[in-house]
Amino acid sequence: MKRCTVILIPIILAALVTSETAFPATATRQRKKWTVAATESKACDLTRTECIERAKSMEINKDLCGAKLNEADLTGQMLAGADLREANLTKAILKDANLSRANLNGANLTGAILDGANLSAATLVNANLTGASLLKANVSQATLAGANLTKAVLRETVLSGAILVGANLASAIMTNTVMDGASLSGAIMPDGKTHP
Repeated sequence: MKRCTVILIPIILAALVTSETAFPATATRQRKKWTVAATESKACDLTRTECIERAKSMEINKDLCGAKLNEADLTGQMLAGADLREANLTKAILKDANLSRANLNGANLTGAILDGANLSAATLVNANLTGASLLKANVSQATLAGANLTKAVLRETVLSGAILVGANLASAIMTNTVMDGASLSGAIMPDGKTHP
């Protein structure tokens, strides 16, 4: 056993040295890519057009904190894990978009269309969803503590396991909404009454 170990170590080291010298361009390209990511502009400093381009890019875990995405058509976009804190998504179209695990804390989604969107495990603490449409959206396991869902359309929306503590659901349309295991403590319900 010891002899095998002694023989394998020089072979592994030789393979590492060979791959580094045989592919130096790859190593250089990777370093450049990392440098670009480190110097990337913050979304809040970008123009609306640049914010939309970033949102539509193929990147994962996009930095869109404070982005200007009002009235943007982001239908079907992959925004899973994106940082959308304090983003302006007023009247944005996010039909069938994947926003699972996205951070939308403090985001403005007033009048946004999120029909069929996947918001599972997303955080929307203190987000403004006044008049937003979430028809058949998956909002399971999401955190909407303190969110404003006044007059939101929640028809056939899945809110299973969602945290809606202190949320405002006044005048929300909740036909066939699935709320199994949702936390509603202190939430203002569609009829205006506060949940115990």
